[in-house]
Amino acid sequence: MAKNNIFYSKVLFILALLLPSISFANCIIKVRVYETPPQYMIENNKWTGRAVELMEALLDEAGCKAEYHKMTWNRAILELKKGTIDAMMNVGFNAERAKFFHYINPNSNETKVLLVRKDSNFLINSLDDLKNLPNKIGYEKGNIFDKRFTQKLNSDKDFKNNLYPHPSVNLTEMVYLGRLSAVLRMKENARYELKIHPKYSKELEIHPFHVSSLPTFFAFSKKSISQEMLLKLQQANIRALASGKYKTVINKWDN
Repeated sequence: MAKNNIFYSKVLFILALLLPSISFANCIIKVRVYETPPQYMIENNKWTGRAVELMEALLDEAGCKAEYHKMTWNRAILELKKGTIDAMMNVGFNAERAKFFHYINPNSNETKVLLVRKDSNFLINSLDDLKNLPNKIGYEKGNIFDKRFTQKLNSDKDFKNNLYPHPSVNLTEMVYLGRLSAVLRMKENARYELKIHPKYSKELEIHPFHVSSLPTFFAFSKKSISQEMLLKLQQANIRALASGKYKTVINKWDN
């Protein structure tokens, strides 16, 4: 009996070693990326960044691996709906997207701030004050904002007319050149831009007014992610939250 117990213990130990590799082999999640530091960037021929590391914390907990696919935001939204890719990061929630996506929250928030020229001296204490800026405010087309900002955008024509949505232009450069009054950026993205671009850090700054704040999610395609896989990811998300994996990543990139 004792010999049998030792044998079974050895078998279980070997299986425990093998199961993660089996899981990785059978669980590949196609994830959208794009070069947008510090969320997504390539270092040493490998994708890394705040959003990438948060996703990898989840997938590691689920026994899965990421297969990265570089594409623009708007194209990725369409591909995620079709199930051509499986996942995106930093996706805001709305009812229309929820028809196509499963949402998982890694306890991450997206705060939108204004990147402005240091010599602008803009007095901004409310969304209404944005209408008084001399030039338009740029933001990346496809962005989702919190309820307060969205209601203002939909109900105030003057407010909407002072915004400049664009999918690809270097909006920060346009602020630097004085062609835009400000650009809306995720707070950590704005800080990173100032950190790595000396000419921007010399002339630009983050205005203290917070324009929008809302939770951001991992979005998974309802076309390609089964209910069984969704449950696996949801359970992994709970473990990653409880163990502090997400918090470690967020503290690394936000401090």
